[in-house]
Amino acid sequence: MISWAISTIVAIVFLIYYANKVLAKPKISPMYLEDNERRKNERFDQIYDDNNHFSLRHKIVLSTFALSLIMLVVGVVYLNWYIEEISAMFLIMGIIAGIIGGLKTDELIKSFIDGAKDLVGTALIIALARATLVISRDGQIIDTVLYGLAPFIQSSSPIFASQKMFIVQSIINFFCALGEADKRH
Repeated sequence: MISWAISTIVAIVFLIYYANKVLAKPKISPMYLEDNERRKNERFDQIYDDNNHFSLRHKIVLSTFALSLIMLVVGVVYLNWYIEEISAMFLIMGIIAGIIGGLKTDELIKSFIDGAKDLVGTALIIALARATLVISRDGQIIDTVLYGLAPFIQSSSPIFASQKMFIVQSIINFFCALGEADKRH
């Protein structure tokens, strides 16, 4: 617990320091060029001008989103929803929010495509992790890897062993957890 508190405090202090540094000199940020490009392509000048206010339409869209999150929790907890149902709910919520928000059909489709572009990298990472799990499971090498890691964990005191177990489990979960959650099918 103490280790977690110290790590969290160090991380918060560093993030505040770095955020202030980037605010003072935005060009040092590794995202500076990408942010500038996004600012050019987005309509921030229209969204954040003084004539634009939080209208009833905005409140209804926000309420639709909040209701969708409530529906998500109910679906997962009580109806045993999984990826397919959650994905469908978010797709329907996005379409309804776009319609309520006053987007025309072509604007709605363009927004969906632009949002999907941002997720392609994530989908690729998930696919690679799943492929790694399938190869490891079908090749029957997961047990061999765990057996090989056992001496690394056993060779130290219980306090250090727990820390090593956490590190090993984190590395394994990075590659294998995506497939392990799929056991309901």
